[in-house]
Amino acid sequence: MSKKIKFLLTALLSVMVLFGVLLPSAAYAATERPDTGALSIHKLQYHTETAPVIKNSGLALSALPAGTSALPGVTFKVYKVEDGATATTIPVSVTPVSLVTNEAGLAEFTDLAAGRYLVVEDITAAGTPSGIESFTPNFLVDVPMMNPDNVTWNTNVHVYPKNQLVLGKVELTKSFQGYTAAPYPVATFALYKGDAADGTADSLIDSYSTDATTGKINVENLTVGDYYFIETVAPTGYGLNKTPVSFSITINDHDVTKLVTDDNFFYPTVDKFITTIGNKTETANINELNTWFIQATIPGDIGDYESYVVTDELESFLDYKNALTVKAGADVLTLGTDYTFTAPAVGTAGPVLTISIDPDALVEYEGQKVTIEFKTSVNNTVKMDDEIENNATVTGTLDGTPYEEDVTELPEVHTGGKKFVKVGKTTDSAALSGAEFKIFKAGTTEYLQTDWSWGTKATARVFTSGADGKFEVTGLAYGNYTLEETKAPTGYNLRADVNFTVGLGSYADTSTATITNAPTLTLPSTGGMGTIVFSVIGSVLMLGAVKLYKKDGVEE
Repeated sequence: MSKKIKFLLTALLSVMVLFGVLLPSAAYAATERPDTGALSIHKLQYHTETAPVIKNSGLALSALPAGTSALPGVTFKVYKVEDGATATTIPVSVTPVSLVTNEAGLAEFTDLAAGRYLVVEDITAAGTPSGIESFTPNFLVDVPMMNPDNVTWNTNVHVYPKNQLVLGKVELTKSFQGYTAAPYPVATFALYKGDAADGTADSLIDSYSTDATTGKINVENLTVGDYYFIETVAPTGYGLNKTPVSFSITINDHDVTKLVTDDNFFYPTVDKFITTIGNKTETANINELNTWFIQATIPGDIGDYESYVVTDELESFLDYKNALTVKAGADVLTLGTDYTFTAPAVGTAGPVLTISIDPDALVEYEGQKVTIEFKTSVNNTVKMDDEIENNATVTGTLDGTPYEEDVTELPEVHTGGKKFVKVGKTTDSAALSGAEFKIFKAGTTEYLQTDWSWGTKATARVFTSGADGKFEVTGLAYGNYTLEETKAPTGYNLRADVNFTVGLGSYADTSTATITNAPTLTLPSTGGMGTIVFSVIGSVLMLGAVKLYKKDGVEE
C-alpha cells in the first residue's frame, strides 16, 4: 500500500474517532436541563364517589376532566428537597414557598431553581374550603422535568391534584295553619350561609319559594357549612315568621337530605257579638243593658309577638255600663298582671276601650280565643230606625311588623218607635188634643215607665196628644205593644186599646197610625122646648078626656 493511501485511511479513521467523541457531547448540550422552571398547580374538585382519572404528563390539559371543576382557596406549600429524595414527609429545616389557588383553582410557582420539590396541601390553613372529604396526599415533582419525548425539557410543569368535595342538600317543609292538603299557600325564603346567631353579615345563597303542591323547598349542591332560612314573604293572612331555620351540612351526613320545618300561623282575627256569642243583631229599649262579647284568636306563635291589643271605639249612642272582664280560653285573666285596661266612668257615652294583653300570658292558650265581655245601654241621643253598628279591632306586632284586623261582620243593636195622630170620628176628622195614653207590652201587664223600664200602670209614662193631635213613642225594642187610652178628649168617648208593632221603619212618617175617637151622644135638657111641646099636647088630651067623661055622665 502506498504511503498516500495509508495517510488517507489514517486521516479518515481519525475523523471518525473525533466524531465519535464530539457527537455525544453535542446531543447532551441540546438537552441540558435549564437552571429554573415553574410549577402550575391546578386544584380540582369532584363530587362523585370515584375520583376521575387524569393522565398527568406535566403538560397543560386542553380541558378539565369531566365531573371536575376548579377549587379556589386551597393553600399549597412547595419544599426544595434533594434530587434523589423519595420520602414525602415534610423536611424540618426547609422553608417552603406558599401560594393559595385563585378563582381558577390555579397556584403558579415561578422561577423555581431546578430540582426536586415536595408539594404539600395545607389543610389547616385559614380559608381552606369546607367539606373536603378526600385531600391530596403529599407528592414529589421535578422542575423542570423531561417532556414525554424524553429529549426536551418542560420548564412549566402542570399538575392536577384533586379533592373530593362534599355537597349536601336540604329540604324545608313549610306548614300553614288551616291547611293539611294541597294546594298550599306560598311563602318565600332567603337562604344564607353562616351562623344566624353570631350577628355578622352572612352570604346570601339565593331566594326560594315553597311549592304549592308539596309545601316544600329543595336545595342541592350545598358545600359543608352552617346555613339558615329566613322567611321574607308570608302568604296573605299569615304572620311573617322571621325565626331563622338553621341547619348544617357536614362531611358525615352530606348524603342525607336535611329535613327542617317552619310553621306559619294565621294573624289574629277578631269578631264581636251581642247578648250571646254568635248573635249579631239585638234590639233594646233606651237605657236597657246589652252585653257585648269581643273574641280575638290567639295565634300559634303568640310568644313571638311584641304586643297584642284589642280596641273598641263605642258609638256615641252607647253608654258604658259596667266592669269589663277578659278571658283566655276558659280562664279569667288578671287585670294589671296579664293585661292593662283603664275603665271609663259608668255612663260615659262613646268611650274607647283599649285592652292591652301581655303575649306571654297567652302562650299556653295558643289556638284558642280571648273573650272580652262588657255591657252598654242605648242612650236617648239615638236616632230611631238606625242600625247602631259597633266595630272592634285587634292589633299586634310580630317581629317588628305591625298588624291590624277589624270585625268583618259588624253586630247591630236597634231601637225604634211609633208615631200616632188622634182624630175625631167625624166628617172633618178633626185633630183631637188632650187625649192621654199609656203603653204596655202586648199580652202583659208591664207598662212603660218614664225611664224606659217596665213597671205598674200606676206609675206608667203618660203620652198626651198635642194641638195637632200628634204624639209619639221612642226608644222601644222591636216588638208588639198595646196603646191604652186613659183619658179621652172632651166630647169624645174613650176608645178600645190599639195594638201596634215597633220594628225597622215603624218610626217613619209614612207609618204614622191614626187613632179615632167617636163623639159622645147629647141628650135633651129637662125644661127645654122639647118638654113644653109634650106638656101642651098632654094637657089638651086630658081636657078632651074630662069633657067626654062629663058628657057621658050626663047622658047616663
